[in-house]
Amino acid sequence: MALELSNFENLLNELSESFSRKQLLQHFHIYQQYIIKAYELEAALKKSDRTTANHVWSDFSEQRRRYAVGYNGALLHQLYFENLTGDKTEITSKVAELIDRDFGNAEAWEADLRAAAQIGEWVLLTYNHPENKLQQVVLESNHIGMPVHHTVLLALDCSDHAWMIDHPGHIEDYLDVFLKHLNWNRVNLRLRMVAKK
Repeated sequence: MALELSNFENLLNELSESFSRKQLLQHFHIYQQYIIKAYELEAALKKSDRTTANHVWSDFSEQRRRYAVGYNGALLHQLYFENLTGDKTEITSKVAELIDRDFGNAEAWEADLRAAAQIGEWVLLTYNHPENKLQQVVLESNHIGMPVHHTVLLALDCSDHAWMIDHPGHIEDYLDVFLKHLNWNRVNLRLRMVAKK
C-alpha cells in the first residue's frame, strides 16, 4: 500500500478566519485514523483465514469489505484538504464550460452540490469517463456509491465531523465557507490531468 499521511497544517493559518483550529485538528485526526485503520486491515488480511470466506460473515469477509472504508476514507480526505485554500482562485474556462454544459450553469451546479450535501457523507464532482461529462456523485459512506471509471475533481466532506464544531446544526453555513475556500486551481489541475489521458 502507498498511503502516506500528508501534512495539511498550512490550512490552520490559511483558513483561520473560517475554520477554527479545533475543527481542523479534529478533522486531521480523523484523516489520520483512516490511514491507520487501512494499514491495520491490510495486515490483518495477510493473516486471515480465507477458507472461512462467505457472504454473511467471517473475519476475512468483514476485513475484506471494510478495507475500502479506511483506504477510501484516507484518500477522500486528502482530496478534500487539497481542494481547500486561503487564497482566491479562479475557475478555468474549460471547467466553467463543462459545468455549464453538464449542469446548465454555475448556479445550478452549486444548487445541486448544496442539495447533495444533505444526503450523504461525501459529495464528489467527478469526470465520468464513459460519458465524457461532469457528474455529481453522493457517497453514503467512504466505500458505498462511487461509480466505476470516474475521476474525482472536487471532494466535499459532508460528515458532521467536518463542520459540527464550528457550525453546530447548520451545514448550510459550512457549505458557504467551503465554497469560499474552494481551491479551483486544484480542480483545474485535476481536470487537465484527466484530459491528458
